[in-house]
Amino acid sequence: MKKDIKLLLAHIEKKLLRKLNERPSQETLDKLALLAGFQDWESFQKEIHEKREEE
Repeated sequence: MKKDIKLLLAHIEKKLLRKLNERPSQETLDKLALLAGFQDWESFQKEIHEKREEE
């Protein structure tokens, strides 16, 4: 389930980037990270990158 949430958030970020043609604000990214159960976007990204390195 955690992997599914990560994929969903990655997909949402890509869509936002395409539609806005710019990176979402830090506040928006933090809110998305909260949906995945993280405190902020930075901790979410750290977790994703650590998991990729393990695989």
